[in-house]
Amino acid sequence: MPPRGVAALAGFTRALRVAGLSVPEGGTQLFAEALRALDATQPRALYWSARLALLRRSGDLERFERIFAAYWTGVHTLVLAETEQPAPRHLQLVPVGQRDDRRAQGAEGEPLPASLASSVARLREIDFSDYTEHEHRLAARLVEQLRVSMPLRRSRRTRPAPRGHRVDLRRTLRRSLRTAGDPLRLVYGRRREKERPLILLCDVSGSMSAYSRALVQFLRAAVESRSRVRVFAFGTHLVELTGVLAASTRDGALSAAARKFDDWGGGTRIGASLQSFVSRYAQRGVTRGGVTVILSDGWEREDPELVGEQMRRLRLLSHRVIWVNPNKRDPRFEPLAAGMANALPHIDALVAGHNLRALEGLMALVQRLGDEESRR
Repeated sequence: MPPRGVAALAGFTRALRVAGLSVPEGGTQLFAEALRALDATQPRALYWSARLALLRRSGDLERFERIFAAYWTGVHTLVLAETEQPAPRHLQLVPVGQRDDRRAQGAEGEPLPASLASSVARLREIDFSDYTEHEHRLAARLVEQLRVSMPLRRSRRTRPAPRGHRVDLRRTLRRSLRTAGDPLRLVYGRRREKERPLILLCDVSGSMSAYSRALVQFLRAAVESRSRVRVFAFGTHLVELTGVLAASTRDGALSAAARKFDDWGGGTRIGASLQSFVSRYAQRGVTRGGVTVILSDGWEREDPELVGEQMRRLRLLSHRVIWVNPNKRDPRFEPLAAGMANALPHIDALVAGHNLRALEGLMALVQRLGDEESRR
C-alpha cells in the first residue's frame, strides 16, 4: 500500500480515538491487511474493513458511521491502490441487521462485484475448517459482535405490580399501617424474572482441532458479554476456562486457553470429562435452571456407555441440554459415533456449529429453549 494510503488509515484511527471510541491495539495494521485482500478502491470494502478491524463495541456503531462518513466523504481522498485511483466521495453505509448478500451501489450508481459486496456474508457461510489465517482474524471480530441473549426464568421472589391476580399480603399489611391497620388498598405482586445461567463445554481434542480456534473466540465473546456464563474445555480431562478467557485479549485467547489446558489437541475422554463436570460442578448447582451447551463431534475413545449415563445425570440437573456438532453441517449426517449415539436420547437439540451463521442460530436456539418453562 502506498505511504499516502497508510497515513490516511492511521489518520482515521486517530479520529476514532479522539472521538472516544475504543480502538483495539493493532487495528490499523489489520485494517491495512484487510484492504490488501479486498479491492481497496471499492466503498463497501473500505467500510467493512474499517468496521471489522476498528470497531470493538456494537454500541459505538452510530458514532463510528458518523466519523467514517465525515472523514472519507469530506476533503480526504485516499490513494489505496497503485493506480492512484481516489476513493469515491459517496459511500453507502449499511445498518446493522440488514443483510449483506444483496448487490450494493457505488458512487456512480454502478453495482459492485458480488464477490466484494458480500465479504462479511461470505465469512459467515465459510466452514471454520476452511478459514485462512487472515479470515480467522477477521472472523474473530465478527464473533466478538455476537450478542448472547440470555433466556429468562421466573423466580420465587415477587415484585410490586399495579394490577394482577395475586395479592402480595406482606406488602398489603405493611401499607395498611398507614391507615390504622385497615387494608384500604391492595398491593399486587408479580414473580420476578432473572437470567438463566449458560454453561458451555467445548471439546478441544485432536478431532476438533479444525474448529477449536473459532470456537474459543465464541467462548470468549460469551464470557465477555454476560456474567452468568461459565466455560469449560475437555479432552482427556476437564478444565474451567472462564477466568482465563475473561482476562485474555481477542488475539491472545487461543494461546491463553492452550496454556491453561495442557493436553490441547490430544485424546478424547468425553465420558470421564462429563463425569468430572457433573460431580464437581453440576451437582453443586452450577447448571441448576440453566442451559448447558456441549460443543463436540461426539468421538469417544473409551467407554461410550459412560457418556450416556453422565448425559442422563446432566439432563436431570439442567433446564435444557444442547449438543453442537460441526459434522451436522452435512445433510446426510447421522449420529453414528458411539459417544454421540449414547448422548442423543438425553439432549433437547442437536445442531451444527461449523460457521458463524450456525453460531448465530445456536444463540437463537438457546434463547428459545431457555425461555420455555420446564416440562418436568
